[in-house]
Amino acid sequence: MIKKIISVITILSSIAVFAQAQDVEKSTSISTKIKVKGKIIATDKSQIIGAIIQTQNKTVATDENGDFQIYVDTLPVTLKVSYLGFVNKEIVVENANMATYTLEEETKNLSEVVVKGFVNSNTEARRRAESLQETPESVTSFTKEEIQAKGITNLVNFAPYVPNINFTTSQNAGTNFMIVRGIPQIRNGESPVAVVIDGVTVQDPNIMNRELYDISMIEMVKGPQGALYGKNAIGGALNIITESPSNVQKNRIDMGYSKGNMYKIGVMSSGAVVADKLFYRVSANFKQGDGVFKNETLNIAPDYMRDISARAQLKYVISDTWTATATAQYFKTQAGAVYYAHAKAGSPTYTSGPFGQPILKPNDFSGVIDSDILGQSNLSNAFTTLKIVGNLNKVRFQSVSAYSNSNISYFGDLDFQKIQFYKQQQNNINQIFNQEFRLMSQNPNARLTWSVGAFFQSLNKSLSLDALIYDDITQSYQKASNFGVPFSTLTGAPTINQQSATDFTNTYNTLALFGFSDFKITEKLTASAGLRFDYDMISQKNKLSNTNPSTTNAQLQPKLSLSYKFAPEFMLYANYGLGYRSGGYNQEKSAVYDAFYKAETSNNYELGFKTTALKNRLIFNAAAFYIDLANQQQYAASFGSKGLIIGNYNYDKSRSIGFEAEIKCRASKYLDILGSVGYTEAKIVKGGLSGSTDRKAFEGNYIPFVPRYTYNIGLQSVVPVSKSFNLTGLISYTSKGQIAWHDNNEDFNPTYGLVDAKIGVATKTFEFGVFGNNILNQKYYTEWFSASISGSSAGDIGWYGLPSIFGANASFKF
Repeated sequence: MIKKIISVITILSSIAVFAQAQDVEKSTSISTKIKVKGKIIATDKSQIIGAIIQTQNKTVATDENGDFQIYVDTLPVTLKVSYLGFVNKEIVVENANMATYTLEEETKNLSEVVVKGFVNSNTEARRRAESLQETPESVTSFTKEEIQAKGITNLVNFAPYVPNINFTTSQNAGTNFMIVRGIPQIRNGESPVAVVIDGVTVQDPNIMNRELYDISMIEMVKGPQGALYGKNAIGGALNIITESPSNVQKNRIDMGYSKGNMYKIGVMSSGAVVADKLFYRVSANFKQGDGVFKNETLNIAPDYMRDISARAQLKYVISDTWTATATAQYFKTQAGAVYYAHAKAGSPTYTSGPFGQPILKPNDFSGVIDSDILGQSNLSNAFTTLKIVGNLNKVRFQSVSAYSNSNISYFGDLDFQKIQFYKQQQNNINQIFNQEFRLMSQNPNARLTWSVGAFFQSLNKSLSLDALIYDDITQSYQKASNFGVPFSTLTGAPTINQQSATDFTNTYNTLALFGFSDFKITEKLTASAGLRFDYDMISQKNKLSNTNPSTTNAQLQPKLSLSYKFAPEFMLYANYGLGYRSGGYNQEKSAVYDAFYKAETSNNYELGFKTTALKNRLIFNAAAFYIDLANQQQYAASFGSKGLIIGNYNYDKSRSIGFEAEIKCRASKYLDILGSVGYTEAKIVKGGLSGSTDRKAFEGNYIPFVPRYTYNIGLQSVVPVSKSFNLTGLISYTSKGQIAWHDNNEDFNPTYGLVDAKIGVATKTFEFGVFGNNILNQKYYTEWFSASISGSSAGDIGWYGLPSIFGANASFKF
């Protein structure tokens, strides 16, 4: 272990030393170049983050303060500046002094004949602002204008626009499933992607589907990203950047109403507390609805919800090169839970299963929700961060401190029927502290750019789960120790006790070192290398067995990349990366899993290209991938010594092969054609033994929860009525291929497609739009359990996806 740590320190130190050597080597050539610095702002004097600045052979982007620097050979020089929603501008720079440049918002001209191409999109996929088309990663990135145009308010309606991504919710607030290139998320496990908000890692999958409001950019980077984004980024990284506090006063009110008596209101205010020195931004969002489904027994909607969230930021400009930003966020959700549908007795599809249960196949949508218990879930999170950024000579320094506390609980029916029989309840508490220090090279035009850093995380995850049975004597639900499977075979009086079936706390203390560098071998050829070393100290406090097992795990995660620009409009790249997701302890060993599930690793190979044509009117990016996975993690419910327990297990080996492509085409002045497609074949290669279950019979089967394909095609339009008044419209169709619900591959979700549409009007200060989601009312399931898997006396059960939802939104700026 000591040898590994020393090796990592040596390698990362070498990156920094080599970088300094390159600086010395290049000192003569750099001294002949001139550093031009500047700031890009809008007409209201707010900074523009991610604006693209280009010379004939250099491209940079503005940072979080709207600042840029670029090296040029001679002065004067012409810089081309572009940003989505603003007029492209050419700036003639005659001296190297710091200057501020203003971009004007774009206004459509009805008489204009020329069809302009797409503005260069920017990304922070490699933790710095740069052109998306010059980044050798598979990235889907949306600016705030695109987020608004597409009506993205959470990850559920973001995922359809990203190929080979599937994101769904189920069971209760906080139960989310993200699947990336055949790597699924599992209950009570870690997400396959690192979620990063404003540079801060959010290591809590329960809060992934939070309401997205006041967002500047959202992007998905696929492939292992540990060296850049941190822990558990085995499948990629989800990067969310919120709007920054500004020196200019801004205010906004958002309102909306939709089916199910769902109404929402949001407010935002930003400005200067002390001009040019201390800025604030506060935003809040409230949403409440009655629900759109119906519980036939209780005659009420089971999917009610109430959500309130707020964020406050303070940004202090310490000096010209140092800033400190403090952020506090809080949200609380109360919503329905555990409203699974099952086959209705007497329906045309009703048949008897092996234990007399009714059968409801995944292509049958006659299932009924008729639980006798109105389930409820509660999810709350408090999240605070402190980010300090500044320059140390030629090096940029960043410190990020963060603390998160989440509480998740739910209760609901467990027989899923209108009889007083079974009930379930669960409680989770996740407490996380992160500290990261990062050093980065300053000059984005240097032949070698680099970053190195260190990371510490302390994570406590507590879980308790109870399966209760109705006691006729006390006329209440009680914990029962002989709660057996299948439910229909339970005989004799239950043994009542007050001890949970699952009750433990897993603690993860993680130390990590990381580094990443880009080296321009030639003007066209760039090589990249990254390395991360994670050392996990994992322990458990098991309250039922009174044991405290512990273990450690160390993992090196290399990343290599090579890109070649055949022309300014065409780049080919190849990537290799080793991904890692930490393991952990279950409640106990059962028939289907062991007391400990292993860490998951992956070897990822990717080949892709990015191209533009027709003066940026056509953008086409594509990539193919091959992933070998070892100890891929999966979830199962089982029965232990005290009743119902849940846990995770591993496949020894699995594999995922696929491809993806994205296209943007400006067909005319007022019409854009947008599309994406992804295909994944993810299969179990070697099942292995976990608990007393030999999964050899599943070898060659499809991995559960992975859609065989995803595709989206859309038409988007902005038609100017006048210089300050536009009509906007969007219609899109999203399709998902077959999904295997279990590793036995006995049940598959059929292919289905959803049509969404939005139309509206917009001025500089006011926007109004109406929308429809799933407007053809396509029925589908987002989760499915066969009776042989769940053991439910209700038979097969499924979680319905949302039906057609129509509504309207309005926004006022002042």
